[in-house]
Order: sequence, then C-alpha cells, then structure tokens
Amino acid sequence: MFTWNSLYPSSWFGNRTRRAVLGTGGGKFGTPLWSSYGVNQKTILINGSYMDIAMMVPHLNTVISTGAELFSMMKIKHVDKEGEEIENSPIVKFLANPNPLQTGSQYQHQFYVLNSVYNKTFQHLIKGLSFDQIPKAMWLLPSGCMKIITTGKMYRQSDIKEIISNYELNHGQVTETFEVDNVLYMTEGIGENILDPVSRIEAMKIPLSNIVASLKSRNIIVSQRGAIGMLSRKAGKDSDGFLPGDANEKEKIETQYQKNYDLDSERGHVIITSEDYQWNAMTFDIKQLALSEGIEDDFSAIIAAYRHDRDIYPSIKGATYENKAAGMRSTIQNAIQPLADKLMEQFTAEFIKEGSGEKLVACYDHLPCMQEDERLKAQGKLYKIQGLSIALKDGVISHAQYAQEAELEADGTLQPPTPQPLYAGNQNQPNNNE
Repeated sequence: MFTWNSLYPSSWFGNRTRRAVLGTGGGKFGTPLWSSYGVNQKTILINGSYMDIAMMVPHLNTVISTGAELFSMMKIKHVDKEGEEIENSPIVKFLANPNPLQTGSQYQHQFYVLNSVYNKTFQHLIKGLSFDQIPKAMWLLPSGCMKIITTGKMYRQSDIKEIISNYELNHGQVTETFEVDNVLYMTEGIGENILDPVSRIEAMKIPLSNIVASLKSRNIIVSQRGAIGMLSRKAGKDSDGFLPGDANEKEKIETQYQKNYDLDSERGHVIITSEDYQWNAMTFDIKQLALSEGIEDDFSAIIAAYRHDRDIYPSIKGATYENKAAGMRSTIQNAIQPLADKLMEQFTAEFIKEGSGEKLVACYDHLPCMQEDERLKAQGKLYKIQGLSIALKDGVISHAQYAQEAELEADGTLQPPTPQPLYAGNQNQPNNNE
C-alpha cells in the first residue's frame, strides 16, 4: 500500500527545502530507500515498493507506460542463416500467444514494465515432452516477489546450476519454488552483484522526490493555499511606535506553523496565536516558486534514465512535428531496439537448436515513424544508380563495375537499368518542358 508518513516537521521554504524521499524497495525482498536533510534530519518517507512508486508518481508512470507501448509494437521474425524469413514458424506462432491470458503484445508490455521497474525479469516456461523445443506456455513472474537462491559460489563455476539452486516466489504465506531449467532470468543494470542489480528507481530517488514535493506543494497552494493567513496579537505601542512581538510569541508561531501547517498537515490552515487578533494574509506565487520548471528538469532526468528522447513528451517549450518524429525514431533505436534484441537473443538460445544458424529478430520497421528511414534509404539508392548510369555512359566505368557497385546482376544485355523515381505520379500528364 502506498502511504505517506511525515516523521519530522520542517518548513519547505528557505535554505532547508523539504524534499519527499522514496521509501521501501522492491517487493518482499527490497531494502528501504530514505535520506535525510538538514541538521535535525527532517525527512518525508514514501512507503511503498518500486512498483508502487512507478504506479503512483505520474511522470515515472508516463515514461514506463510509453516505453512499454512502443516495446509491445514489435514484430518477431524467425530467419534462417541467410537472413531469409521462415514462413509459418511454430516459434513465432507460440510467441504470439504465450499463455492463456496474454497475447504476444500484452506479454511484451508486461516484460518492459518489469524490466524498467526492477531491472530483472523471470520468465517461467511450462515445458511439454523432453524433445519439444517449444514450451506449452510461458509466464512472467512478479520480479518484486522473486528471490534467487544461490549456491554461494559464482566466479569459478561454468554452469548456471552451480551458481543458482532455484528461484522462489513469495506471495502472502505461500512460497513456490521454480527450477533453474524452467526459468529464463534476464538482468541488466548497475551493481556489484550481477545476479541482482540495483533498480534504476533508486538512482532517481531525488528527482522523483522533488516531483512529489512540487506536486504536493502546488496542490496545497491551489486547493488549500497552505496557511492562508494568521490571526495574531497586535503589537504594543510606545513613544517610538509599535513594538514587535516578544521572543516567546515568535517561537510559538514558528512551532505552530512547523507542526500544524506542513505539506502533510490535516489540520486547519489559519494560524491563531493569541488575543487581540489582527489578520495577516499569507499567499504564494506559484510562478515565483518555479515549481513547474523544477518538475521539468526532474522529468527530463527520468526520461534520460530510460534513454528516451525528450521531444516525444509534452514540455513547457513544446516540440515541432518533425522533432517529435525524430524523437520517436531515436527512442526506438536507442532504448527499445536494444532491449528487444536482448530478449530475442534469450529466446533464440532457448527455442532454436544450437548450430542451425537460425535466430529470432525483433523488427520495428513497420511503424510509420521508422518508414522515413526506409524512404531515405531508397532515395539514396536511386541517386547512386543515377550517378552510376552517367559514369557508364561517359565510359568512366565498365558494365561489370556498374553491376558490382549497383549490387545488380547483369541480364545479358549489358545495358544499365533505367532509374525509376520514388513516385512517378500521373504518367499521362504532359511534360511542361516539351
């Protein structure tokens, strides 16, 4: 359950700006995430697992959801050693419906989410007969509830079973054990323990904390306006004018504000200090606080952590259509495709007989944003053919050289092919140059 707990009161203004700090780690076996600021260790903890944080912090949720949608758009191809696609592949058919509850796209979506949150995935294979290369079903186990039972040995071992004894799934009071042969374990990330890397959410705890604090601050200012004013004692008066309040009154106001009117306060938002009241209005300019600009910087840090392009997300400055299209291609090439390739390598090793030369590949060329690269590639080939044709007519190169450079086979006529435009248009239209 995702809860908020203020351990120590403090002001969220001045030199000791209050920051929300992430709480517990991932799943049953996570470690707490917390930090302290200031001399008196004033802290706000966000209690919840990594998955809770990913679901509840809107900016992190947006980045992971966007990546998962893009990742799940892949088309899986089974190719032979020559790179030619194998039609009606039973492996591709299986991956299109890996289990009774999920299609291939839904499975890929879940895979990306688990990998993004925990930096590790556990895929359970339900195998049939011993000679069957393809399993009967495949499920993604909840990474946050998984525990790796090791043998205690690693760097002198040559077999996975000599390193990992089994995997345990702990949910509630029930513990299930999964054999090493039936689980595809994939991990990536930073950490000295290669079996269990640190979730990237830990590295983002400060940007995430700042976002949460900024959102809560804006919510207070907009909906309740914090302490909207103060009813305080009128100052005394002598020959020199009004007298300021004494030290005890000042301390009472500071204590009351810090204890009762912080971001997590459920009390009222009018401070009452003593008799002989006078009204002192209190208000905050959201623009001067620069909360939106701060969120923008922290959001950019989260986007960069997942190697996405900034222009595919809404921003204060905005982005042109061309920049968004280029950003989408960049995100697929730099963030989505590398992870998809790692998954396909794992599937190839598990589902395809070693030494066959066949492999599984993940393709995103069918997406509209990737078609631009294909168009430019075709256009470049056209220009190359046109240049070679001119060189051949001028006698600079031979027909054999032409065919070799153009990657074509001679058809026996020893005549170069006529370059065709990418889009010929209406062939019946008159030529304006005639």
